[in-house]
Amino acid sequence: MSSIGPTRSGKKDRSYDIERVPFYGMRVPANIAAIKKLAPKLERATFQKLLRLALLSIEGKAVQPEMFNNLVSPTNSLEMIHVAYAGVLKIIQAAFRCSSTSLPVENFSADLKGLNLSAEMISDLSSAVYGSRRSVLETATVKNVPKHVSIVDFKWKINVSISTTSLNRVLEPSVSTRMTLSNGEVKCFEMSVAKFQELRYNVASVMKEMEDLERRNILKIED
Repeated sequence: MSSIGPTRSGKKDRSYDIERVPFYGMRVPANIAAIKKLAPKLERATFQKLLRLALLSIEGKAVQPEMFNNLVSPTNSLEMIHVAYAGVLKIIQAAFRCSSTSLPVENFSADLKGLNLSAEMISDLSSAVYGSRRSVLETATVKNVPKHVSIVDFKWKINVSISTTSLNRVLEPSVSTRMTLSNGEVKCFEMSVAKFQELRYNVASVMKEMEDLERRNILKIED
């Protein structure tokens, strides 16, 4: 029965590090979990072709449906091919979120071994992630990541109603806001002063929580 701890030579056994988080995160993403089940059924030639398609996609090149159809065989259904492709793509994308320093090839290989990938598949993935085109693929990965719309301008002012159809709102101040988004859209809305104070408090609370998270060592990125 094996145990985790120092070896006879006095060196720590690094085959399993309980303090290290896998490159894909604490929880295995659904796409990666799926390929974990399919890996034993995939032939290396099919896996290599899926890997090439995933790299083409990361580079921003079109991946046509017939490219997947050509991989169908008596042992590999089209659904199986699609699921395996999604898993390979997710693995590469997750790996490129880490620098080569924070994710050495040894740790990358160890994590892949835990996903039931064969030694040949691990070798192919390691060559793709740590090969000569790593810088090109890293740049393409960042460039092609979907970006959420952000706020580029925010203006607000206080209005006081002199008269309204509702007598209880006379001389009651309100806050009018105008937001300009990164996609060019303009959003305008109005709220009471009490709601504005609530919004300001909630935003400050979220920013404080983000600062607390950034101070945690587990979220720090090592170059």
